[in-house]
This record gives sequence, C-alpha cells and structure tokens, in this order.
Amino acid sequence: DLAASEKRWSLVRGETGCGKSLLYTTASRMLDSRTLVLVGTKALQVQLTNDFGEIGMASIRGHTDYPCADRNASRYDPLCKWPSERCAWRRDVEIARASSLVVSNFAAWLTLGKYGDPTTLGKFDLLICDEGDTAEGWLSKWCEITLYRAELRTLLGVDVPLEEIVSNDVTKWAEWAAVTAQMARDK
Repeated sequence: DLAASEKRWSLVRGETGCGKSLLYTTASRMLDSRTLVLVGTKALQVQLTNDFGEIGMASIRGHTDYPCADRNASRYDPLCKWPSERCAWRRDVEIARASSLVVSNFAAWLTLGKYGDPTTLGKFDLLICDEGDTAEGWLSKWCEITLYRAELRTLLGVDVPLEEIVSNDVTKWAEWAAVTAQMARDK
C-alpha cells in the first residue's frame, strides 16, 4: 500500500521494533527511487546502516564526526581539498552519491544544506523521516536566531535590561522588546 500510494505524503506509525524501517526500505526498492532516510539520532543511523548495509545503504554523518586527514588540523576543515582516498568524509560522500539508499541524521543534513552545497549528495526521489516526530524540532533549531547582549549593543546601541529578566517582570520585558524591535526595523 505504501509503494502504491499516489499521495504526496504518507505516515506510518508503529511501536519500536514493529518493522517500520523494513517497510519503508522495501517500498523504496519497489518504487526504484533514490531514497534519503533522515533520522534523529546517530545511534539509529548506525543501526540502519548495520541492518541495510548489505543491500547498499550508505551513511553520511556531519563533517565533525570524521577525523581530519590533515594530522596538523585541530578539527575537520570544510574547505579542505584532500582527495577522497585521504579524507573519510569525502569518501563517504562519494559512496552516498553512488547509492540509491542513503541514511543521514537531521543535524548533518541540515548543516550541509545551510553551510555547504545542498547538491553534494545528489538528487533524491523519496524522503523518509524516521523519528519524524523530531523533525519539527530539528527544523525549528535551524530557523532560530540568537542575539547576544554584545551584538545588541553593537547593532542597535541598546543593552538587555537585566533587572527585568531577574525580576521576571514580563510587562517591562515586553515593552523593551517592542521598542527594540522597532529600532531594528528602522535601521
């Protein structure tokens, strides 16, 4: 039924261990679709790779999960030009690009789209969000903007009213936020 559905979105709900991953992997094969499976945890990513690696499921994690080929680097450099035979991340990218079934985690996928080249892994025909109930949280995290006191001072010449925060006076805090928001719009 899942593979035969003509709906744009399908939802499969079930208890842990009931076979959801087998179901969506089978549907992906039946549809002959290049499929990206996004998961909320690296543990589930490893589990899926172990379960479906024999049928070609490739796994790609975020840059910082890989050791850097440059032993002098303190961490992975996304602008690094090491060839894939030396760089584990580039090797896994090449494997994932060639695979019709790829698993990644929300954090890695969103980071790649935000800071890297969203076409790095190629085009996918089917998106599976395993642990889909966490997708909203991951997306929200990437849409938030955090301004720090020093940035507010630099950008708007205002300071955060700490006494209102400490006293938990919501009315004064709301008044300050409204005035500051107008200042930001005016700049």
